[in-house]
Amino acid sequence: MSRTVACLCFGVLLACQDVEGVIGGRLAVRAAPLALELTNQSPAPIYYFALGLGSVGFTLAPPCTDPSRCRAIQAGQTASVPYAQIPGYTAETREATVYWWHLIPGAQTGLRPDSVRTVIVGL
Repeated sequence: MSRTVACLCFGVLLACQDVEGVIGGRLAVRAAPLALELTNQSPAPIYYFALGLGSVGFTLAPPCTDPSRCRAIQAGQTASVPYAQIPGYTAETREATVYWWHLIPGAQTGLRPDSVRTVIVGL
C-alpha cells in the first residue's frame, strides 16, 4: 500500500473524530542513534505508537483506549522506543511515524482519543 493511500485512510479516521475536548500540548520526537526519544510536552498523559515507513497496514487499527494496555508517557516525561521495537523498521528504514493522542471521556462509558496526531521523523 502506498504512503498516499495510507495517509488517506488515516485521514478518514481523523475526520470522523470530534475535536471538542482536545487537550493541548505537543510530543517532541528526536531520533537518537538507537532509539526514538519521545518527550511529552503536554499537561496530560500521551498514548502513542510508532511505525517504520512502509508499515501502513498498522495505521488501519484503531488507537488504543485502555490505559492499562496502552503505551503512555506521563506529562513532562521522556520515553525511548528502540528502533528494533518499531513495527516495519529495518536497517534501510529512513523515516518513522509516531501517532499520539490523549484519552478523554467518551460519550458512552470508557475513554476515547481526543484526536490522533502524527509526527514524522527522519532516522
